[in-house]
Amino acid sequence: MCFSSSILLCLAILFSAAMRQAFAATAFSGTDWFNEPFHLSTSSDYLNLYAIRLELYLYQSVGLRQYQVKTFDSLPLINLREIESQLRLQKSPRRFLHLGPTKGNSPGFVVGFPLATELGDEYRPTFALLAARPSAEDEDAGRSGGFPVLTLHGFAKVVDLEKNDVERLLEQVPYRADHVIEAGDVLSMRQVYRKILQLAEV
Repeated sequence: MCFSSSILLCLAILFSAAMRQAFAATAFSGTDWFNEPFHLSTSSDYLNLYAIRLELYLYQSVGLRQYQVKTFDSLPLINLREIESQLRLQKSPRRFLHLGPTKGNSPGFVVGFPLATELGDEYRPTFALLAARPSAEDEDAGRSGGFPVLTLHGFAKVVDLEKNDVERLLEQVPYRADHVIEAGDVLSMRQVYRKILQLAEV
């Protein structure tokens, strides 16, 4: 009896995971889909540094006050394919918080964006932290295909004691009057991509 119950429990978990991914894939389709090419990779470097920056700009730019930020190298059911789907989800809404320059010698900048709410409340609000760079050089150029490179460094869950709608607050961060993109600004996916291409021209 216990063995049968265990099998049923495992099947239920697998079915739930499959349904959640199918629902998310449906939610990610639409006319605002981002189609430009980029290469997505992962790195465990600098997660804590970029999470500290997220904590800083959530205070300075977004206006959160009573909150904590907890980091995770990985999350269940969130793989690179899922991250790519969420990056392409919508090209127009402003949802990427600019977190300053990348660590290291190559040009680039860091962004954090909240995972889509369709994935479930356990991921809300959790930010994916990514470094955005022009196409890789030398031996990495073949792997990136010469396209912009987005590197996932990990995740940061925001525990907001005031229960703010962080996604809505991101959208309300005002534009800069001079249109110069700097740390603390909130960008759309289209703006992130355009900024990467500008770095490639420098």
